Amino acid sequence: QPLKSDVSTVFAKLNEAYGVLSDAAKRTSYIATLGSSANAADEAAIVNRVMDAAIEFQKAEVLVRRNNLVEAEQYAGRAALADPEQPDYVVLLTWIKALRRGDPPAFPEGKSSTHYDDLLVTLDGVLQKHARLEKALFYRATLLKKTGREERAIRDFRVVVQLNPKNIDAVREVRLAQMRRDAKKKDEGGILGKLFKK
Repeated sequence: QPLKSDVSTVFAKLNEAYGVLSDAAKRTSYIATLGSSANAADEAAIVNRVMDAAIEFQKAEVLVRRNNLVEAEQYAGRAALADPEQPDYVVLLTWIKALRRGDPPAFPEGKSSTHYDDLLVTLDGVLQKHARLEKALFYRATLLKKTGREERAIRDFRVVVQLNPKNIDAVREVRLAQMRRDAKKKDEGGILGKLFKK
């Protein structure tokens, strides 16, 4: 799994948040973009909430890597609640819920499962606003694949590879899909050849 990428993203966001919130001019500008005409106390509360959310998110990421999903969901939930405009927080919370839910029960080949449909709706909503958010695309693709929607999953995996060619898991999925497609064409060609020989 691309954990290095996760860690880099988290620290980049924390550094960015710190850079904005520790600079008086940038902080004032940020508060203004939130439409706040609040006094200094309100401004401090907003700053604290944003910083706390970033820290909760970071803790959730660490706990996911340790497979402590119960606590990870609590931290991610608090981050998403404190700063719901951050799509990464919502995406991580959704992914943790999927991990906690586990794989879908067996379903017939050629059919699909509704096991993650509510979580897919959440990811769809995020991607409507942030169409090229790598994590959201990757997690949606993974859940789509697990529920039997292979074609849609591969479309997402391909976009992930375009965004980040170093995402090994997405690259592997795209290659496997291409190999299956090539094998199917070969089999179909062989069957047609035998029919025409007859």
